[in-house]
Amino acid sequence: MNSRNIFLHASEHIFLLSSSESLMLRNYSRIKEFKYCSQIGGSESIRDIQEAKNIDADAFEFQIVESLFSMSKIIQALQKTYSDDIDQLTSKYIFINISNKESLDLLIDLENHKFPQFFNKSKIIINYDRRALIKSFYKLKNNNFEVIEYESEINQIIFDSYQKINKNKYLISISGGITLESLENLIKKSIPFDILKTGLFSIKIDQQDKYDLNNALINFQSLEVKLVQIMNNSIKNKTSYLANRKTHLTNYLVDFLN
Repeated sequence: MNSRNIFLHASEHIFLLSSSESLMLRNYSRIKEFKYCSQIGGSESIRDIQEAKNIDADAFEFQIVESLFSMSKIIQALQKTYSDDIDQLTSKYIFINISNKESLDLLIDLENHKFPQFFNKSKIIINYDRRALIKSFYKLKNNNFEVIEYESEINQIIFDSYQKINKNKYLISISGGITLESLENLIKKSIPFDILKTGLFSIKIDQQDKYDLNNALINFQSLEVKLVQIMNNSIKNKTSYLANRKTHLTNYLVDFLN
């Protein structure tokens, strides 16, 4: 599978990392020729977009987008941040996370929405977040559930939504509880998707690759384990240093005051 069809998301763990560690992930994505995706905190998070611009992120991921107003704020924030070279935005991918009924309704509203020229609609990625959709539709209070328990119902909701939008405008992504079994269920349901998102990675695929994804799925989930371990060790080292530093200073001050 072409490495340039892989997105590395600095999302689930990015807020725990320092700038140097974020840069480490960015450099890793360059070495592997992965596209690097930065999570943006909100529709107007210019600071997050600026940081993504500084490290030349290839994509942005917006977790909560529920209205055309939110979408317009995203466009304005991107336009303001890239005002010195607006043409850069034509090459950037934008993940829009679909997580509840409001964001499902947004997809219908987007059909007739006019985007500015710099906003490349062919690089908009509609990500159906199955875990978030399940939590919203079934009013679950926590994440102590398995997607497979609700998979038949949530796949039907995604299928119905997909039928209402222009299939040629956007790239379609699926995430949430992605296992070999759920992959088979998605294919059986005839839900067309261009991207499979599993944890830190999104795999952009051709239609003929769908039945050949098992090994890729295992390989990238195994790679994520290694990356998470590296980040976990980094956080532990910082925590250990801070604890030791606190103990040292406390002992010093006790001795000094005595």
